[in-house]
Amino acid sequence: MNLIKGETAEYINIYALSKGDQILLCKSTKEENNKFVFLWSTRNSRYQLSFAGIEYKRHLPKFNTFEHRYIADVEYYWIDGHNKEFWKALADMNEFKLWDIENGPLEYYRNKPKYMHRLAIYFVDEIDKIIKREDIVQYNGKFPPYNDKMLTSTGTEKVKNAINESIFGKYKSEDEFHERKKKILKTMNIFFGTKYEL
Repeated sequence: MNLIKGETAEYINIYALSKGDQILLCKSTKEENNKFVFLWSTRNSRYQLSFAGIEYKRHLPKFNTFEHRYIADVEYYWIDGHNKEFWKALADMNEFKLWDIENGPLEYYRNKPKYMHRLAIYFVDEIDKIIKREDIVQYNGKFPPYNDKMLTSTGTEKVKNAINESIFGKYKSEDEFHERKKKILKTMNIFFGTKYEL
């Protein structure tokens, strides 16, 4: 496994990914191929949660107690992030229930070029080591921008030698993941005329 970089997202998103409650995130990137990343969470967000998201957040462990033990195989798919009906369809499928559509994904993609609109699907593994701040390369004592984090050589060795366990194998089932992914891809094909393989 070759970890390319870290991907940062709101704590509620990373927690939901770590439990299999969510398998996708909005991304603005040129990425088209799959890659392996480590997941890092941030406390702050300028986007608005849905009512379901507010309720979900109430039951989260405290941010400073969360252990960063998660890596993921990520696949990136082009979408039109401005399509409100697409987000409603995902919400109806319980695949995008944490964020208010108007003030979540539509706001996120509002000023981003359409050719960079991506939906990222995450197959997450839990490792038996904790990724800590000192395992991430810093510049002048600060982390680099949002999704440009890299592991130090020590951090890389830690993750490389860790024992992995699929969170779907631990909390749900891998068959469930593949079935959910298939439905998401089918929905994308319907809305955008894409031909993603199911």
